[in-house]
Amino acid sequence: MAGNAEPNLFQLTARHLHVVFSTTGIDGKPHLSYDDGITGTSSSGDQIRLSGPDTDLQTATVTIRPTVDTGSTTFTLLVPRVVLPGGAPTTIHTVGIITGHRHSPILALNVGQLDSYRAVALSGTACIVQF
Repeated sequence: MAGNAEPNLFQLTARHLHVVFSTTGIDGKPHLSYDDGITGTSSSGDQIRLSGPDTDLQTATVTIRPTVDTGSTTFTLLVPRVVLPGGAPTTIHTVGIITGHRHSPILALNVGQLDSYRAVALSGTACIVQF
């Protein structure tokens, strides 16, 4: 493949965590799969909340543990800007953030810090896949 190009597939790991993010799939929609050995989920299209490409920090966020009344857990991938030299796959390093969102149906209990964060260092590859 000649020339430089931007990747459309990111395959990342951190110990027991495996994340695959494609900016577009065969259906033209983004896809993100998350598997930490306990929770596994696959999201696509508008299930993935994307920050715009015109922002300084590009992200892809999915809900990995929804709950009805007590909050939820989300995973946010910080998507690095990458240029593939000659279109060849390249090694990348980035961060994923697992966020616990605490919520109570009793409004008086929704006080103090409601979100907790855990950052995870991720490594893997960025490449181009033809769909």
